Amino acid sequence: ARSPGAHMLPPTTEDEEEQQDQAPARDPTDSQVLRPPARTTSVNSLGSGGGRPTGGAARTLTVDGERRCVDISMPRALLLAIGLGMLTASTGLYIAINCEFLNDFRFGYCSGLPLTDRNRCCGGRENINHKTGHCKRAQVYTSGIHRDKNREPVDWVPWDQVTRAPFLVYLVATVGFAATASLLLASFAPAAKGSGVPDVKAAVSGFGNTGNFSAMCLLMKSFGLSLAVGAGLSLGKEGPLIHVGVCWAHVVQQSTGLLGRLAATAPLHEVV
Repeated sequence: ARSPGAHMLPPTTEDEEEQQDQAPARDPTDSQVLRPPARTTSVNSLGSGGGRPTGGAARTLTVDGERRCVDISMPRALLLAIGLGMLTASTGLYIAINCEFLNDFRFGYCSGLPLTDRNRCCGGRENINHKTGHCKRAQVYTSGIHRDKNREPVDWVPWDQVTRAPFLVYLVATVGFAATASLLLASFAPAAKGSGVPDVKAAVSGFGNTGNFSAMCLLMKSFGLSLAVGAGLSLGKEGPLIHVGVCWAHVVQQSTGLLGRLAATAPLHEVV
């Protein structure tokens, strides 16, 4: 007796069994078994009606009757990335130098070499005497044609050796730097407040407001960040540099130079 769940195979005749026994076994390495079907491809340039800029920036690749858009503008994208990177790095270097100078200016000044922070004034961090505040050995700054007659010693001078109220100088400089940064941002570029990372995320998603990346926003971001960090506020300049880079991308996109022509072929979220 068969169980209710058993399946019955259809009966085979003697001729079918002989044909199955005589059929040669297929080699698993046979190319007809492992080779995929051939795919037909063709490349055509996008015309003016393709919705993309012409001039060799993009082409259509037809694979098995399906049209796919292929971007071949890698050299242009690389040139644009290098240009934006250099602009952003230059702005970051400018901000870093200003931050160091303004931060050290609250404690003293460099005699013989104005507008210089303490590390550059003494010739390096290892040449600073932290007990006295001066340099371990005074540097010699030479200016003019007659070098022997125009040598001036360069040394770091703390405020406590200039005035009887060094804390007052420190207080006025700190409050002045912070107040100036707040006044500049509130008057000329309110969009430059904060880190700017949420605005960058919105721009990458395609929902950014281009007013948050204007040239005035870039200028006030650079000045305000230098003053705020120089005042000793508890913030860093690494995060806002992301906003600075996107501001440069927008400014370059609005320009008429070489980088502007490269950036004008794509929206802001693709340039970023």
